[in-house]
Amino acid sequence: MPHSKLRRCHICKKFHASYLVQAPDLGVQVYLCYNCWKARTTPMSLEEHKNLVRRYYEDAPNNPSVCDEIFQPVFLFHTIQHATSNPVIESTPEYEKKAYTW
Repeated sequence: MPHSKLRRCHICKKFHASYLVQAPDLGVQVYLCYNCWKARTTPMSLEEHKNLVRRYYEDAPNNPSVCDEIFQPVFLFHTIQHATSNPVIESTPEYEKKAYTW
């Protein structure tokens, strides 16, 4: 998740370390605490997850435009590749496509 701040969660209305996230169903960005954010996400089955990861590694190198279908408009990228004090960075499909088009 992006940087957190002590703010009122849009759903539970309690003050938490809340994150600014895009809410496509609301059409706006809102602040959500981790529990409310997690409750809103639909869990993927193991097979769906495997297929998505396989598609990223097999299709994206040959067809970078597939990143538009795989990734959300803004997502968190967890990696040791970006060795910083915080290995969680915000990324976009455009950044991922650029990685394959160099």
